[in-house]
Amino acid sequence: MTNFEIEAFLAIAKEKNITAAAAKLYINQSSLSLRLKTLERELGCSLFIRNRGGHEVVLTPQGEKFLALALQHQSIIAQMLAVGREKKKLRVAAVNSINSTILPHVCELFLQDEPECELEVQDFDRTVEVCNYLEHNQLDIGFVGGNPAGRKVKVKPLFKEKIVLLTAKNSTFPTSVSRECLDTKKEVYIPWSVDFMKWHNEMFGDQDAPALLVSSLAQLRHFIKRPDMWTLVPVSTYYEFLSSHVEVEARDTLFEIPRRQVSMLLPAQGSYSQEIRRFYKRFIEYCEKNYGENDDIIFLK
Repeated sequence: MTNFEIEAFLAIAKEKNITAAAAKLYINQSSLSLRLKTLERELGCSLFIRNRGGHEVVLTPQGEKFLALALQHQSIIAQMLAVGREKKKLRVAAVNSINSTILPHVCELFLQDEPECELEVQDFDRTVEVCNYLEHNQLDIGFVGGNPAGRKVKVKPLFKEKIVLLTAKNSTFPTSVSRECLDTKKEVYIPWSVDFMKWHNEMFGDQDAPALLVSSLAQLRHFIKRPDMWTLVPVSTYYEFLSSHVEVEARDTLFEIPRRQVSMLLPAQGSYSQEIRRFYKRFIEYCEKNYGENDDIIFLK
């Protein structure tokens, strides 16, 4: 068993797609598949199952167990390689909606304060992935939507932000929109948090499934240009769309939408470095400056 094979396994587990994982490692698909087959042959079990009719792969029960061990292995390797190094490093991760809106600006501010610090930033689709990496010492700090429970991480709630109804500017939706105006067959849906998903199921559960389930703002930005489509997004995402000159409009709703909580995650044990404290400070300062003038965001002390 080599580090190349473990690296291949981790890439597939993260990307959930052979093609994407191969691109991430800058190798072709056949080489990646060979590494995976070699690993599975040595272990004597399958680590992934390919979904029928699609390209996504999911972990088998044995794959789930091996993932925890592989993350520990990578953590130990990183610690071994760090022996004797003096350079400071901060490993940050966030779910895509935060990584694509708030985090780039915070990273820029942080690097002005800490120009000698090596900053590593990762993007994840789900909160559970950020928790997994923190629990196995693969991250120093994470930012997610919601308040994950039952995980071996420290959760610090930061703020609650409005979720707004968004359409293309040239859409025919009224200025104030009722629930009856919204057809889920025309919805571009992102599951912002567990609480949002529960509310959405209660509000629209008797209708058809959303037309599009996407996992990134890049996909959302593309499809929301259609005049017949609609979506629900956190207000920080709406502001980012405006600054990027995306032709969208926020519309009032005649029904209440619960706010999304944004939380910072930290390792459950250990002291927190100066770099972690400074990054957190810059994160709050940026949000207060850009979203704090109205009630779009309520900061949690």
